Amino acid sequence: MKKKPKIGIIVLHYGSSSITNDCIGSILKSDNHEYKILVVDNASPESFKAKKNFANSISVLKNKQ
Repeated sequence: MKKKPKIGIIVLHYGSSSITNDCIGSILKSDNHEYKILVVDNASPESFKAKKNFANSISVLKNKQ
């Protein structure tokens, strides 16, 4: 059996949580890779709010500046 490649995905958030959540949802639909998702909230006026079902799948880093 062929091993799935391990990759890291960084998603930059600025603005709309719904757009960022749509992006994460699209990534999570892929089962071809083993991956970690890091969302960077880039001091957005609207802080990133992950959908509850994403909580165990992502890490969030908040930039305050």
